[in-house]
Amino acid sequence: MQTEVLRFIHPDYEVIVRTQDISYSWKRFKGRINYSRRDNPDIDAPETYCRYTSKDECELRLYSPITRKKTEDEEETKLAAGKVWDKLWPVIFTGDKTKCERTKCECEASVTANQ
Repeated sequence: MQTEVLRFIHPDYEVIVRTQDISYSWKRFKGRINYSRRDNPDIDAPETYCRYTSKDECELRLYSPITRKKTEDEEETKLAAGKVWDKLWPVIFTGDKTKCERTKCECEASVTANQ
């Protein structure tokens, strides 16, 4: 069964990202970041590692691997509308372990709507 990990609500469209359970990926990511922070305390904590941005004012909902709250739990996962959501956890993980340990990973998504 897939879990909805991100819901991005734009006035003109909605993007939903679903994936298999991310608990294993989250556990590995959290362990790597916490290990790296021992030598470099300037690295953000896993719970505050990511920044989400949009060109337009939108609404963002994120699944929380920390509390296991789903995007449907609106009171828990709905973030204030805006263009920038900072100091949040990741919900999309890359396979490049060494890159993520040393620098921030950047995942970019584009949506094109044909009308």
